[in-house]
Amino acid sequence: MSNWKLHTPNGVNDILPDECAVKKEIESTIWSVFSSIGYKEVETPTFEYYDCYLGLSGQISQEHMFKFFDEQGRILALRPDFTTSIARMAATKVANSDKPQRYLYTGNVYRVEQTQGARQREFTQSGIELIGSYSPSADAEVISAAMEAVLAVGIEEFSMEIGQIAFFNGLVKQAGLDEQSIEKLRERIDSKDSVGIKTITDKLDIDDNIKNLMIDLPYLFGGEEVFKKAYVDGLNEESKNALDNLKRIYELLCLYGFEKYVSIDLGMLESIDYYTGSIFKCYTHGVGFPICAGGRYDNLMGQFGDNKGAVGAAIGINRLISVLSDKEVHDVSASLVFAEKNAEGIAYDIAYNLRVNGCLVEMYIGDGDYKAAEEYSKGKNIGAMLRVFPNGQLMINDFAKHEIIETTANEFLGYYDESMMFDEHDHCGCGCDHDHEHEHHHAHEHEHHHEHGHEHHHDHICDDTACDTCMACGADHHHHHDADEIFTSWGRETPRKYSREELQEALSALAMGEDYGYILRAKGMVPCDDGQTWLHFDLVPEEFQIREGGADYTGRLCVIGSELKEDQLEKLFLLA
Repeated sequence: MSNWKLHTPNGVNDILPDECAVKKEIESTIWSVFSSIGYKEVETPTFEYYDCYLGLSGQISQEHMFKFFDEQGRILALRPDFTTSIARMAATKVANSDKPQRYLYTGNVYRVEQTQGARQREFTQSGIELIGSYSPSADAEVISAAMEAVLAVGIEEFSMEIGQIAFFNGLVKQAGLDEQSIEKLRERIDSKDSVGIKTITDKLDIDDNIKNLMIDLPYLFGGEEVFKKAYVDGLNEESKNALDNLKRIYELLCLYGFEKYVSIDLGMLESIDYYTGSIFKCYTHGVGFPICAGGRYDNLMGQFGDNKGAVGAAIGINRLISVLSDKEVHDVSASLVFAEKNAEGIAYDIAYNLRVNGCLVEMYIGDGDYKAAEEYSKGKNIGAMLRVFPNGQLMINDFAKHEIIETTANEFLGYYDESMMFDEHDHCGCGCDHDHEHEHHHAHEHEHHHEHGHEHHHDHICDDTACDTCMACGADHHHHHDADEIFTSWGRETPRKYSREELQEALSALAMGEDYGYILRAKGMVPCDDGQTWLHFDLVPEEFQIREGGADYTGRLCVIGSELKEDQLEKLFLLA
């Protein structure tokens, strides 16, 4: 490419106004959720001394960091995540503060990644860190806050998968494995290579129950029944305690009302030298990568001072944007004032008064008529347009609510002369975002009803009189989640052999349609009809992967979602 100045480097993107509006709305919503439960915003440097990240190979290897030198030749690194920087800050700047510490953040991170799908080299994360508690209540708070944020941005169907690194650590300690063997075993479990796992465990002088548990780890995935399968005879205390811990976290999440979204996955084992306890990932339709991930990292603080209990969650903003790409967003923070001939003076008065009251107001300066101004407004996704007539009449076109309001300039300006106060989430007909008096009660009134059916009501109720007079309040947002939408899993063991074409056809139908229920994830391994190969697969909506892998004594299929049509799944995989 000859003219590099016209292009962006690989893995970074320009964010244009429409997408930027969606991005800012998502960030604001997540910030509101996290701040409403006691998390305080912090900012850490965009780059740190490279030494800050030494010893964290289990999280982000040095090959995945952007590094450069300062004027004295010391190595610096663009931050590859926020957790490490916040851990350094907490251990050095606020080490003696009251515990626990709750921090929230939003900003860009930088990693040398193979760019594909929603993966980029520069991307935005919003997240929280809870430092100073070892209690499972802390884990449950962070995980539930992450789910609350996902719901708040408008994603209603997702699966939060939770695992426990300490459970695996207890197993390998019981088996007496060295570090090299542990890493090999982890890789085999991650790739669902049961034969490879068995090759390792056959050499171990341990109880057969523990051997079989290790072999089954990749498939200990599903609901509460997973705990029963994992509590085997001969299990050491460390692994038992880890299971007890995860079970308690699961019980607390159910009390929060999130049971339907949570699945157990004891085969989730990445980054075992970084995380020390619970880990979790959140998946939804349309994205093959987690939209949220995190876990407990009790040993990280020790690199900067004393070890302290710590758990955090990070949400990928760019991945949420890709999920919400069809969302129609009007820039309710801005309005356009259009003056008919000889009405410029009145229009300027209106624009001035709106700006004094905190509104973002653009004057139409084009040569076209009202229709041209309207098209201009819609093209920029502006929230509302005010058309001013020379006789003082005023017409407000609220694009977000698809309403037209007729009033007079004097009446409209009178609202502001009375110095009415607005909450930042209340939108009068001008399309403005008012924040003169900000009392944050999680968007006016945030009711949590956790009774019987664990219903979640996210009702944002506007009672601002200014909204009533403007007749165009857009502050009523309602999300309703019924408990009978609980996600379930369907699993089968089968010796049936599949051709690549048969498996491809089945997964294509499962990924692309709703004939089998609402599918969030599927994974498994089956023998190929060539008599030699085993086919492993992973699936999320609209995307799946088939690869060759290790053999097992039988094939395994697992599908997770809601309203699963088990009879149809049986037929799909040629089992009926």
